Amino acid sequence: MAESTKAISGFGGSVSANGSAVEVAEWNATINSENFDSTHLGSSGYRERKFLIQDITGSFSAHEAILPNTSTTNMVLTLSSSGSGMASLTFKARHSMGISNPQDKVTFDHDFESTGPITVVS
Repeated sequence: MAESTKAISGFGGSVSANGSAVEVAEWNATINSENFDSTHLGSSGYRERKFLIQDITGSFSAHEAILPNTSTTNMVLTLSSSGSGMASLTFKARHSMGISNPQDKVTFDHDFESTGPITVVS
């Protein structure tokens, strides 16, 4: 098995909790994964490998959105890039901070870490 870490970023997505959803403006994520050999008798002589995402950590910004109790509530984060889905994961927010800007919008920055299965969206 080979472990790898990859940093990615993008714009767009959504976060949902307790029946409400909020648009994500931008995000950064670090993906920890494993590549393992899955060659079997039906592999026709070729080596096969499977890719398994172990966890995702990172941060995202959402405008005018305060998330519920960040230490106990599981939320669903869907990350997008260029208008298409990329990954969906359950997470708990580790840290949240609100920042006001001159246009009267408040941006909330949230740090997150995955807590369950991660689905790659095609």
